Amino acid sequence: MGHVFTRDYGLYFVLDLPAQRDPVELVTAAVAGGATIVQLRGKDVPAGDLYQMALAVRKALEGTRVPLVVNDRLDVAMAAGAEGVHVGGTDLPFERVRQIAPGRIVGVSCYGDLDRARQAVAAGVDYVAFGAFSPSPSKPEARVVPLETLAGARDLGVPVVAIGGITVDQVEEIVRAGADGVAVISAIQGAVDPEAAARD
Repeated sequence: MGHVFTRDYGLYFVLDLPAQRDPVELVTAAVAGGATIVQLRGKDVPAGDLYQMALAVRKALEGTRVPLVVNDRLDVAMAAGAEGVHVGGTDLPFERVRQIAPGRIVGVSCYGDLDRARQAVAAGVDYVAFGAFSPSPSKPEARVVPLETLAGARDLGVPVVAIGGITVDQVEEIVRAGADGVAVISAIQGAVDPEAAARD
């Protein structure tokens, strides 16, 4: 991997492809505004295109200490030298991902399921994510999770990331409820000024 990075999940920017603006410019603006980790998400993007974008984003992150995580695609993450991979409920089993990628960040979507989170932690993952916390433009089918779920996750022993429909107005309440980090897509990607949105 070679890229020196920190494990700070505070402001977790998810770059959802295809994007309306230049993805590298969005990432650069988000990081300038304070994003501490970047996830590349391209549910319907062919592997080759996602790989090329991962290379471009990783190059943009050089010298920033901000890690790149690829959503779903362990193959793309490894081929591009990304620092991590994030897996959901229909992706490769997190236990297997952890075995295959021992030196990489492995994050797991747990939705509102604390049992899944406990299993993921037992398998050695680096962080768990819960959400959505409001209706999410990127995942309209996602069930809204009660804030109490975050309080229940506090004793898991790994960082807890909240994701899904989160607006700037909700961040303080979500962090108070127990989140170590807040993941956002449209709050930054859809902003007129992504850097200012990240700073907020």
